[in-house]
Amino acid sequence: MPMFLLGIAGPHIRISGAIYLDCVISTTLIGYNDLVPPLPFTQLDERYASDYDRSVLHTAHTLRALRKCLDELEREYSSMKEGDLHVFKTPTGTLPAPHFRSFTSLRGMKYRLKYHSHLLNRPRDLRTLFLAEATSDCMDSIMCVVKFTERYGKVGHETMEKIDMAAELLYCSWEDSVGLFVVITKYYKCDMKAPLSDKALQQLETGLKTLHGQNLVHGDLRRPNILTDEEGWVRLIDFEWSGQAGVVRYPALLNPEIKWPEGVKGGGLIQPEHDRLSLALYRKQRDAANRVQT
Repeated sequence: MPMFLLGIAGPHIRISGAIYLDCVISTTLIGYNDLVPPLPFTQLDERYASDYDRSVLHTAHTLRALRKCLDELEREYSSMKEGDLHVFKTPTGTLPAPHFRSFTSLRGMKYRLKYHSHLLNRPRDLRTLFLAEATSDCMDSIMCVVKFTERYGKVGHETMEKIDMAAELLYCSWEDSVGLFVVITKYYKCDMKAPLSDKALQQLETGLKTLHGQNLVHGDLRRPNILTDEEGWVRLIDFEWSGQAGVVRYPALLNPEIKWPEGVKGGGLIQPEHDRLSLALYRKQRDAANRVQT
């Protein structure tokens, strides 16, 4: 359940928001603000008669906003009835579902979301993935994946989707109420551990020519980001790092447990060659594993 946390340290006040999932998760809403007027060091805004007045009015505004939020939270709790809280079960217990529960697809269809489960079983991960069911009044329901992420390469995803080499994109937009991008794609039931065939790798190599021809990159071509259907057709997912070649960058902290292609480094620019080297690296690792098994 959401709550507000008030911290006071000497002449400073701090306000945070918190919610309990599998643990307490908190984020700062207002950093440490001085309750005591600071010494003047900038030109005074003409809206205030003095630095003292400016400090008092700022503190009063902060506390008034907190009071309003507490009252709204109290009304929300008081009006809740059994069944109002949307939840789903996880291996660690029952958790509240995200408040993002409806969207209008890229084709203009309105859908409602019912969350079924976590796909990563990591509620605290910024890239939390949910398996959900999207229902509409005039269409059959669609099982989909709902992702919340800090960034997303929508153009790259759409480019590959046009040649049927990316998961069908239902929705992709920044949501102020979430503070993240919300990306919704069609759910495909696949064996993510099965090795890719030479045919599948050839499909990817051909598809990459289309992507790179638009001066775009994927940036994270690893086996977990490649879906294969029963007929062996491949589709890419996870376009978080995708964007314009030579402009978008890798995160500063790359997973050290993953063997990255030559030239890839934390904070470095993502180049088309890295995508090609990623496929070559996967092929090499797959062939080595096959030799060990035989």
